[in-house]
Amino acid sequence: MALSVEEWMRAIEEYSKTHDDIPVVAPACIYACLGDKDRAFAWLDKAVEERNWCIIYVKRDPDPLHSDPRLSSLLRRVGLPQ
Repeated sequence: MALSVEEWMRAIEEYSKTHDDIPVVAPACIYACLGDKDRAFAWLDKAVEERNWCIIYVKRDPDPLHSDPRLSSLLRRVGLPQ
């Protein structure tokens, strides 16, 4: 039986509760593409907290978040130009 993307993401969320080897920017991008901006930003906030180097790419990807004012705030916190 194949899992839907939403089921797969729920499994990733559960896994991440007990493991710290999830590349935190990837779930953010997937949630953004699914239209779940709140979960996308939750993962991006986690990436900022962890000082994950991939966060520097958030300015150009994922596009669905560019219209959200939270992106400007996140870019400011990271020190990236807006």
